[in-house]
Amino acid sequence: MPGVGDVLGSARQVEVLRQRAEMAEKEAATAVRNLARDLTGAGIPVRDAAELLHVSPQRISQLTSVRPD
Repeated sequence: MPGVGDVLGSARQVEVLRQRAEMAEKEAATAVRNLARDLTGAGIPVRDAAELLHVSPQRISQLTSVRPD
């Protein structure tokens, strides 16, 4: 496409970036779940864990009630 540059190369780059973002999101979700379990398991109140992790107390309860696979 004249004037646009390497469209296919740019599209591939976008796809790679999306894949990296998806992987990072999955890693972050696992880290939050594990830390929520560690904090509440150590006796940290749910509200304090929620504030530390920037999620709702309800989310902490959800994350800590699910057992790992």
